[in-house]
Amino acid sequence: MDIDSKFKQKLEKLIFIEVKKEAVEELFNTKLINKENIFIPVESSYITKEILETLKLESIPLNKIVKSIFLILGADSEFEYNNIYKALVIKNEEAIKYIKGEIASYVKEKNYEDAYLLLKGLISVDDEDENIEKAIWILETLRGEEKEFIKEELELIEYLKTINSYDLPYFYEALIYKDEEEYEKAILAIEECLKREGEFKTQSLNLRETILQSLNYENGKSLIYDDPKKALEKLLPLVKSHEENSMLFYHIAVAYRIIGNYQKAIYYLNESRSIDSDILEVVNELGLNYASMGDYSNAIIYFKKGFEVSQNVEFCTNLAVSYLKIGDKKNAEIYISKGKEISPEDDIITEIERTIK
Repeated sequence: MDIDSKFKQKLEKLIFIEVKKEAVEELFNTKLINKENIFIPVESSYITKEILETLKLESIPLNKIVKSIFLILGADSEFEYNNIYKALVIKNEEAIKYIKGEIASYVKEKNYEDAYLLLKGLISVDDEDENIEKAIWILETLRGEEKEFIKEELELIEYLKTINSYDLPYFYEALIYKDEEEYEKAILAIEECLKREGEFKTQSLNLRETILQSLNYENGKSLIYDDPKKALEKLLPLVKSHEENSMLFYHIAVAYRIIGNYQKAIYYLNESRSIDSDILEVVNELGLNYASMGDYSNAIIYFKKGFEVSQNVEFCTNLAVSYLKIGDKKNAEIYISKGKEISPEDDIITEIERTIK
């Protein structure tokens, strides 16, 4: 279920009572331009038989009506009575004050979704920066729980950009794109953030550094096979600040293997294993490096370790080739057979089998 549908579903608990326009005007101390009766929303749990029979508006707590109005404004921007509801609360200081209190209570209870809905409704009649900033803060929490809220937050950020020129919306935009690993967009947003006045200067500089490191990491990984030296230029400077990233060491090792520096590759693979010894790609790389140096005995040790855990056909092919390199046709045939059991159509296994017949 998308966020819009989820929000609209919350309106199912409301019922609408048709009330004379004059009674509504008196209750809210305002004048309405429409001539028809007003359909007032309220949660069904607050409706008694007496209220349904008499339709006396004064029997319904005003704060319950106000809360229902803001819920509708937040949950469905195209609801047919929204203009009427906005007219009732837009200049009503007591209603605004009450709903801000309800929002604060929801936040205190960590009920961020309902807090955001009411706050979104409030923004539709009072779009001051403080309300939008609170909404973005709440959405930061919500998107950590459910990625669907990203669209909601980005829309609010874009709106804030149109009414204010400070740094806050660009900071949170950069944060979203960083978390989504869209680093090119993230760096554009944080650069724009740094050009503007605001309270996020120090945080923005730190975030910019984090984004640049992530960008270098992704670019470095993408260059490993096409330009391993360039990949190393991007990856090696990250080691100091990412000492616990086992995959960084793995990618550095792959680049070193491709340029033929097997000893350095093995060094970084061992660094990776000291952080996490269960990464099969690292075990396979160790085998490949030893095989590349002609040390097939050690290569076989690592390929066997990988196969025992994964039963992967790639380890079978590596083992078969390694055994053939040391003249052990019997063991090579064993792993060719195992490879065919795992993946009967594997081209590499078929090719190896053909060469030894």
